[in-house]
Amino acid sequence: MDILIFLNDVIRTLPGVAVVIFYVVVLWWVFDLMTPFNDREELFRKNNLAYLLQRLGLVAGQVIAMLAVIPDFDVDRPWESAGWLLLEGLWVAIALITARWFVDWVVLRKTKNQELLLKGNLGVGIAEAGAYVGIGLLLGGSLTGTAETAWLSLASTVIFYLLGLLFVAAVFWLYELVTPYHLRRNLEEGSVPAGIELAGVFVAACVAVQVGVAGDFESWGSDLVWFFVTALIALLLLGLIWGVSLLLERAFWHVTKEQRTLTPTVTVATLRSGMMILAGVVTATVLNLT
Repeated sequence: MDILIFLNDVIRTLPGVAVVIFYVVVLWWVFDLMTPFNDREELFRKNNLAYLLQRLGLVAGQVIAMLAVIPDFDVDRPWESAGWLLLEGLWVAIALITARWFVDWVVLRKTKNQELLLKGNLGVGIAEAGAYVGIGLLLGGSLTGTAETAWLSLASTVIFYLLGLLFVAAVFWLYELVTPYHLRRNLEEGSVPAGIELAGVFVAACVAVQVGVAGDFESWGSDLVWFFVTALIALLLLGLIWGVSLLLERAFWHVTKEQRTLTPTVTVATLRSGMMILAGVVTATVLNLT
C-alpha cells in the first residue's frame, strides 16, 4: 500500500518535472536564437568543447535553481503547483539570459567572451560554466522563502539576487587582486588552469552568499541588514579559509614557489578551485547556524 501511495505521488509530480524539462529546452532554444552563428554547426561539426561547456553551464544553472523550489510542489494540487513553477522557471530563465552580460562584464570586460569561445578558448568555457552553475545556486536561494504578497515576494527575490551578484563580483575582483599572476590575461590567452580556478571562485562565492539571499521576507530593513552582515562574514570566512589552504599547499602538498607565483598547473588550479568551493560550503554551513 505504501508503495502504491509513493508511486501515485511520483506520477502526480510529473507536471513539475515536465516544467523543468520545458525550461531546459526553452533556454537552449532562446540562446540559439540570440547567437548570430549556427549553434549546431559550432557544437557538433566543429566540436567546440569550450562553447559546449558554456551552454551546459547555463542548462545546469536552470535545473539547479528550479530544484530549490521542487520540494514546495504540492502533490495534492499538481496543476496549480505546476503553474507557480512555470512562473518561477520564467524568472530563472530571464535571470540566466541577462546574467550573460554580467558574466562578460566580470570575467573579461574589454573582450567579447563569445568570440573567445568560438575560437575554442577552453579556459573561458570552464570559467563561464562555473559562473552559471554558481548563479543557478544563487537563484535557487533567492526563490526560497515566502512573503506577505506575491509582488513583495517578486521584488525581494529580484533585489536580493542582484545584491548576491554584486557580492560575487566583489569576491572575484578581490581574488584577482591577491593573486600574484594576472588571471584575466591568462584566461584570455586560453589558460585552462585559470578557467578552473575562476570557476571555483564563482561557485564558492555563490554558495557562501546564498544564505544571505534565502529565507522568508520579514522587512526591507532587517533583511538588508541580514544580507550585508552575512556577506561581510562570508567574505571574512572565505579569506580565512583560503589563507589556511595556501599554508597547506606549502606544508603538505609541496606546491613550489614557481607554482604559487606563476600561472598554476591544471593540478594546482584544480586543488585551489576545490579548496575554494570547500571554503564556500563551510562558510554557508557556519552562516546557517547563526
